Amino acid sequence: MATLPKGSIEKLLREVVGDDVPISKETIDWVNECAGELLRVIGLEANTIAENASKKENYRISQEHAMAALENLGMQRYAQEIQELQGSMALESQVNKAQRSQQLCHLVNAVVVAEDERADSVSEGSCENHLTRRVVG
Repeated sequence: MATLPKGSIEKLLREVVGDDVPISKETIDWVNECAGELLRVIGLEANTIAENASKKENYRISQEHAMAALENLGMQRYAQEIQELQGSMALESQVNKAQRSQQLCHLVNAVVVAEDERADSVSEGSCENHLTRRVVG
């Protein structure tokens, strides 16, 4: 059976019970075992859903199959929390993408302005030298 990192489990437990409550190794192992079993059950259900939905012998379990598995197993609350989290992550991703796009626009504008200023500083007689310098160097 697959196990999760014990440090991650302990960190999650600490968030719930606090730093002042001792957590034994056995408790961490038990929670790890339970989490592994939960993942196994969800995975089996998602596999069944994917297999039934597939028209081919080879198929993949998708996010939709995992979400349907949670619903089928009576874990609608978890499915809803995942959907809400995905929505907020998608929004955050769009904001980050817009910020990166804006930064890129500022950078391109700065380069264009710098090139224009550099081109303006070159006299017409040395325009050929300027072009040669840009191509070679």
